[in-house]
Parts: sequence; C-alpha cells; structure tokens
Amino acid sequence: MKFLVAAIILCSLSLEVTGFVESIYQFGDSLNDVGNAILLPTIGPTLPAARPPYGESLPGKKPTGRWSDGLLIVDRIAELLNVPLLPPYLSNPNGPFPNGVNFAVAGAAALNFSVLSSQGIRPLFPVPGLQDQIGWFKSYLSTQCSTFTDCCSYLSSSLFVIGEIGVNDINSAITSGKTYQEIMEFVPLVVNATLQAIRDVIALGARKIAVAGNLPIGCQQFTMLDYNNSAAAGPYDADGCLQNPNKIATYLNQLLVSGIFNLTVDFPGVKVVYLNYYDAFQGLVQIPAAFGFDPKTVFQPCCGNGVLSDADVFCGGAEAALCGDPDEFISWDGYHLTQAAYSKIAEYLTLPVLSAAL
Repeated sequence: MKFLVAAIILCSLSLEVTGFVESIYQFGDSLNDVGNAILLPTIGPTLPAARPPYGESLPGKKPTGRWSDGLLIVDRIAELLNVPLLPPYLSNPNGPFPNGVNFAVAGAAALNFSVLSSQGIRPLFPVPGLQDQIGWFKSYLSTQCSTFTDCCSYLSSSLFVIGEIGVNDINSAITSGKTYQEIMEFVPLVVNATLQAIRDVIALGARKIAVAGNLPIGCQQFTMLDYNNSAAAGPYDADGCLQNPNKIATYLNQLLVSGIFNLTVDFPGVKVVYLNYYDAFQGLVQIPAAFGFDPKTVFQPCCGNGVLSDADVFCGGAEAALCGDPDEFISWDGYHLTQAAYSKIAEYLTLPVLSAAL
C-alpha cells in the first residue's frame, strides 16, 4: 500500500487543480439507478420501473428506469456540478462516457452472493452487485488509460459517488429470518465491502469520492412491513418509524464514517467525503410541512395502494393507484422516494458534495 500512497501523492502534485468536476461515476442501488436494471437481460423489461407511472414527472411522462416519478439524487448532483445527466452503463457498455456514467443497479447488494450465502442469507435480487459494478468500471477504464499515472490524469476531474448501498443486504437478512442481533453482527461485513470498493477506485486513480450513508430504513413503508413480520421486529419511535431497523442503519452509517476517516488518513492525496442521507431524510419525516409535503401522507406511497397494509399492490401494477400530486408525497412507491423528496435531500447535501468536488 505504501507504493500506492506514494503514487497518489505524486499524481496529485503533478496535476493541475481543475476545480469543479467534469465527469461523475455513480455506484449503488435503486436510489440512484437511472436505467441499468431495466436493461438487464430477461428480467429488465418486466420490472416496474420499465413502465408507467414511473417517470410520471419527467418530460413526456416516460419511464427511464429510474425508480421514482422523476429525477434522483445523482441527477441533482449532476445539475449542481453542471455535468450532463449520466447515462446508464448498460445502455452502451463500450462508451465513451466523456462526462461519466452510472453503474448503479436496482436491487444491488454490497456483498456478493457467495458471501451472503455463507451467512445463511438468501439474496433478494439476482442482479449485479457493488463488486460487479466496480468490475464494469475497471473494464471501461482499461479502454481509456493503461497506467496508474495515465488513469490518475484521466480521472483528475472526476467525482466518484459510492452508494447508497447496503440496504438490500440488510433486507435480504430480514427476509432470511435473521434476528436483530444477528443483523447487527452482519453489518460490519456490509460496511467492509463498501470500504473495499472505495479502495478499489482509489487504486484505479480516483481522487474525489463522495460516499453516501443509508436512509433510516425503519421509516420506509414496505420495509416496515417486512420487519413487522420478521424476527427483527421492534417498537416504533416518536416519528412513527421502527426503532430496530433505524438502529441498524445508524450503526452501519457510524461504521462507514469511521472507515472513511481511516481512508483519509491512509490516502492523504485523496478526498473522501460522507453524504448524510439519514439526517436529510429524517428531517422530511419529522417536519414534512416545512419542506412542502403533506403531513398526512408521510407514510403513504404516492403510487401503490396508498396505505401501509398490503405489500402486494406495488407501483406499476394494474391495480396500483396514483396520487394526485407526487410533489406532496415523500414516498413514491413504498420503497423509493419522489422526485420532490430526492431534490430536498440533494439540497441538504450541497455543501458536502461541493467539498468533494473541489
């Protein structure tokens, strides 16, 4: 690792400081998937995000593979940094991607299937995970540069956004019957996989990295249902969210922040910044009216059955109802958020994003 640290420092010293980024590389799951999942062979076209009313708030009301009515956090980050919206990697794996590309896949886990299986956990979704996404990036980068110095130069104006990632690992543990304590003991494995992905992109030449923490998963409608029927169930808090899953998310985020600090010590030539999704989302739940949301709909999805009682009626199905105004709702489909909610979270993250980008 000493050689890598020295190479990073030399690279940083030899390159001109370029200010804002010119390209973004996003890794993660459905919170930032802009279309990769619906491009997967066989299952892609059958996914809810491939059909209306997903994309309801986009021009032409056309579904793009975003798991929302409109734009996502990564889209707002791109707008903030004056970078064109990122294409999904699977739309053209050969590139080129002069302004970056999005590798995130809905349903992706931080851990690979073999590790999950070794823990007695059945993966919820058979889709490319974080490790696969890093592999895609390596494959693409090999077509653009050949040495570390060349790649460091190529990526000098690039921002890497890792996550949010890990919630699908946690939800897989829940549906596999793991107890609260077992899941808490499992969390460090999830965080270590995320930290390893960060090390991987650093080793490839990344110098500006933003790492997103997890949302308070105990405040998400269908996750609440999963927990209520699981061995990990627990009491509700004052906000109306389940305490145990939020404790799991908090623990995960704490470990992630600690790991990020260690990375900044290990790699002084690299900037790694934490994006606090948890607090940003919790604010929407606690004082929804202050952000323009209807307090009566905090725990109701805009698209779906509209009440927290039946997880079988999911957005995109023939029987799924659609609310009158998605901008008044925090939740889009019970798992994912509306464009309005994502926009508020992105606003909250403005300073750390700019810090990472500079």
